[in-house]
Amino acid sequence: MGGIVSNIDAEVVDLGASKLDDDTGVPLYQGKGCAFSDDPNDAPSFDDTPVMCQLGVTALPYPADSGGNAEGLVCKGIAGYDGIVVGARDTRSNSVVGKMKAGDTVVHSTGPEQAAQLQLKEEKRQCALVTKGSNGKTMGLFLDGEKDQGMMTVGGCVIEISDGGISMTDKTGKAGIIIKNGVVAILGQIILGGKVPSIPMAAVAAAPAAVPCPNVFAGIPLP
Repeated sequence: MGGIVSNIDAEVVDLGASKLDDDTGVPLYQGKGCAFSDDPNDAPSFDDTPVMCQLGVTALPYPADSGGNAEGLVCKGIAGYDGIVVGARDTRSNSVVGKMKAGDTVVHSTGPEQAAQLQLKEEKRQCALVTKGSNGKTMGLFLDGEKDQGMMTVGGCVIEISDGGISMTDKTGKAGIIIKNGVVAILGQIILGGKVPSIPMAAVAAAPAAVPCPNVFAGIPLP
């Protein structure tokens, strides 16, 4: 049964440590309001505060650090609750917001680095699912509706689908497979089965180093 609403009061609070309820798994936020005097102990606390935000999106705020902290909008005056968090933001995410244009949507992890993101670009008609590898470099899956291209890149290796063809290259850009127009082209040194010989059984000319070119994000141009 829903709580009875009477004289709702809202307050912006600093969000701290959060957890999942042991029984239900529901996220519970810890919040600290503004002090009514110079004594910080006068600041009201909101412990184990439930969250009611948009459906389909659940997040736990990242703890405060030297870069700032998350803030939440707590509504009070709802029967059965000390408070309910109905919205939150984290100014440490400004680096993501600053790169967005009108119509764009970004879903990202709540840590200060936003290390994992889903970027949806309206103007460019692009979708990008990206994260950072252990070496700090970006890896991701990219769809470009404007250029009819798709690409996945991990550890410098690239798989691309564009212009009716498929290409796959290693991080050097010198070995790969190209499939287009009913033709399969293999680039680089080829070793067929068994113990690796000192001299490859066959070799073909290595492809040039990765260079941006038409219909290719990076790597080898399709034939």
